[in-house]
Amino acid sequence: VIEKARADMATLMNAPGGQYYFDAGGKLRVDFWKTGSLQAGSYCLAAGTRMGSVRFGSLDVIDVILASGLCLDVVAPTCTVQTDSNQITVPLGNRPVTSFSGVGSVGPTVAFSIHLGACSNVSQVTIQFNAVADADYPAAAAEGVLSTAGSPSPAATGVGIQLMDGRTSSPMILLQPKVMWNGASGTTSISLPFGARYIQTLSTVTPGNAHGSAQFVLSYQ
Repeated sequence: VIEKARADMATLMNAPGGQYYFDAGGKLRVDFWKTGSLQAGSYCLAAGTRMGSVRFGSLDVIDVILASGLCLDVVAPTCTVQTDSNQITVPLGNRPVTSFSGVGSVGPTVAFSIHLGACSNVSQVTIQFNAVADADYPAAAAEGVLSTAGSPSPAATGVGIQLMDGRTSSPMILLQPKVMWNGASGTTSISLPFGARYIQTLSTVTPGNAHGSAQFVLSYQ
């Protein structure tokens, strides 16, 4: 990636008869090259910085010097989580115990979305769900199954909550980042679709409350 910035530059000629100053008239250009990891902020060259020289043989006859400071401002990609997505409640409803037929059987998926706005310079959004995986279910983290162990009394047993990718209907792996959106960097609002559902985790399900929670972490490129 090449970031380009122009600056008025001056040259200072060192010749046997003395020093000769002239304006380069904006005909010279400074190119900023990205060479590694880049953080948001200003990257500056101070006034008086020697940019190079013109040589004849072993003699420097022209020094190229910045007449004034030159800065490149790097803006980080970012979005704002919309108010309706800061804390999301997903009601999964009441499910009869008899609706579960064995470990891995599931209830209906309830869709929800995380809405982002005021996006700037964003071409990719990655999300990670952090939660306690259900200890009763095999490979619970890989299958996106949250524990309901902290549910208020009377608490259900033998059931967890599974988080789903709303685009593909596949489980959202817990504690692992996943790219959820790619698009044009001029996009200002983005909606990320997900789903949640009950899933049987033990051979027997007992009735009661089955609540789960997760935190999401977003990153942008």
